[in-house]
Amino acid sequence: NIFKITGWAQNTGVEDEGVSYQDIDPGAQLELEIPQVPLNVGIRTENSSYADKSQFHLWIKDEAIVFKSIKGLSLGLEVGLKRIEGVDSEVLPHLKLTEQFNPKLQLQIEAEKKFYLPEFDDLYLSRDYIEINEELEKMVKLWNYEAQLKYELSSLADLSLGGFYNIGEDIIWNWDSASSLAKPEIRDMSSWGVKLDLLLHVGETFEQGISYAHQKAENFDDSGKVIPHYPQNMVDIWLIWSTGGWKVNMEAEFVDERYYEENIDDDEIPSGWKWRFEISRMIGENLEFFIEFLSNNNYYLWKDYKPSAKKLCFGLKGKLY
Repeated sequence: NIFKITGWAQNTGVEDEGVSYQDIDPGAQLELEIPQVPLNVGIRTENSSYADKSQFHLWIKDEAIVFKSIKGLSLGLEVGLKRIEGVDSEVLPHLKLTEQFNPKLQLQIEAEKKFYLPEFDDLYLSRDYIEINEELEKMVKLWNYEAQLKYELSSLADLSLGGFYNIGEDIIWNWDSASSLAKPEIRDMSSWGVKLDLLLHVGETFEQGISYAHQKAENFDDSGKVIPHYPQNMVDIWLIWSTGGWKVNMEAEFVDERYYEENIDDDEIPSGWKWRFEISRMIGENLEFFIEFLSNNNYYLWKDYKPSAKKLCFGLKGKLY
């Protein structure tokens, strides 16, 4: 058996035009793995000083339940109980059903319920030109359903077709005309779509892939309004080559037109491409030197706002232990 104890603390601060925000997030997790069953049991607790709330999560899961009467069928099952202080408690089931029809064809169906307190740093630190919403007090409460059919075309190529449906209370980014900034809000909504992936690979040395996704979203709080920042079409193209400690990663992402606010308007955020190129080299076993180049020539993040057209980053990544 494997017993794990994890602890952490995070301090997040934002200062802008004389307004100061700080969020201190300590947490701890105890986890027991029993490989012979196999079974995983754990408990996790976290606190947010900004939200002035704590959340507690208890779970038990088995990822390899095999049905002897049905060849190739396996089940992963998790049942959790989460309580958020001053809000509510929710039972959180997570089910993953896998059917291996033959060595080349696999079907996977997954259903999961999510219930959590939006984190300050996830909302604000990774984005530009945003407004901190002090009234964002609701929790994310969402059901996710996914199905994916994978087929091995050859030893060098894989094809997969999937679909998803999400429904519940989730975070959206709405436009505030008064401040000309985007801010997060919680809406009762649904989203659904399909995704097609083609992957080419040569061992662990070379990988090339293309992914196309089509999606739509619906606003249940007001059927006359839309869900902003949900492009109907997205395309991802990537190429990864690695050998002898060297690694080259090239990516391109196309994002279709999308609304920038809930009120339907002819003025949409235009479609655009994002490009990324990274080259890295391992120095010894624990140190990596990298150079990354980003290009956003015609990509808009929010209304009338483009990120930096070009961005160059370089540095060292190292494992401490």
